[in-house]
Amino acid sequence: MDYISETLTQDQLYEWVFQSSKSQDSLSSIKAALSNFDHFCQSEYSKSKNEVLRDLQAEYQNNRDTRKPLIILNNFKTWLGQDHDDIKLSVGKNAKRKKKISSANTKKSYLNQVKKWLRLCGNIRIDNDDFKNLVAVKSAESDDEIEAEPFTKEELKEIISNVSDPIRRGKFLFMKCTAARHLESLRIKKRDIDFSVNPPKVNFKKSIVKGKYRSRIAYLDSEARSFIYNLCKNISDDDYIFRKSDEQNLRDIDIRSSESRYWRQLIIKISQTNSNFDYLDKRDNNNRLIKRIHSIRSFAMRAIEMGNNSGELADVYGGHKKFVGKYLDKTDDQIVQIFKKGEPFMLVFSEIITVDNQELKDEYNQRIAALEADNQNLKSLLKYIIDSNGIDFKIKNKIE
Repeated sequence: MDYISETLTQDQLYEWVFQSSKSQDSLSSIKAALSNFDHFCQSEYSKSKNEVLRDLQAEYQNNRDTRKPLIILNNFKTWLGQDHDDIKLSVGKNAKRKKKISSANTKKSYLNQVKKWLRLCGNIRIDNDDFKNLVAVKSAESDDEIEAEPFTKEELKEIISNVSDPIRRGKFLFMKCTAARHLESLRIKKRDIDFSVNPPKVNFKKSIVKGKYRSRIAYLDSEARSFIYNLCKNISDDDYIFRKSDEQNLRDIDIRSSESRYWRQLIIKISQTNSNFDYLDKRDNNNRLIKRIHSIRSFAMRAIEMGNNSGELADVYGGHKKFVGKYLDKTDDQIVQIFKKGEPFMLVFSEIITVDNQELKDEYNQRIAALEADNQNLKSLLKYIIDSNGIDFKIKNKIE
């Protein structure tokens, strides 16, 4: 059957990846992996990735030996863990940036994508156990569950205060109480929030969460609920809340790139006027910003941790894969209580005052009762004045 090829072209691979996942992110991921692998091959072997593939194919067809492909993949892994200031990567249409150290997650993704490319485009089958033992990023190296360092209340208040666009401000308010990842918040539609309950309930469907492994729920705090409710008033149930009307049909990758650029510009602007906060400090091991947009999500998780005295419940609320199953054992009321205990620590523009002392509680209740009695007395006095002086019926109704 010579008319059926054993391998795919690169374009056929891209089409296969997209059709398999229906995800533009998956397509972008394999393109980025192969672009980096091409830079690696040019840098290390002075050959393109396709030339290296042909050389590997020739040897593999003769002896079925995968030691060289494994060595190349391991060298690629090492290369990804280094800065390469001489390599300029495209960012958008015109901008370029230097190739920096890749995070453990990025290395893990790129290695798996290149392994897939070798198999589907080169017919070079690498044993999974060999790959796992000799190349794959080990769990100890992975930062899959390492969150960005949370913002302080003062930092987050300053950031949100510098956002004039109501949709973006609403998005940040949403993230800081739901622990949503940035892309998850951009995927939230009006129908995903139930304003008929208190606090309003957010349903993160399986299809929109990272990894698409399981749905989760979260809640809106007192600072976010009315603001986001107003954003929802004039849009349809199927509209994305945190996208403008002309962005509703944009691909996830495009809207995220646009919003990421806005975030970088915002942080640079704030950093130029306020030197008290270290917004642009980077980690030594991977050159990533210590505090970044996901530090808003980390802020929400820290609030849950502080309110419940439990880091595990914070991970549960944030939807970490290994903890989400623990939600299945809890009722909605129990999850609401977890949220309510964390809510006072989420507020950056106001405070919820909690009183534990029974004597103070009694005094507070007495004051509320006295105010209600005074209010009732005032209504009775107004009614007497109205009845005695024949005030217009419409005015009377307004007063009552």
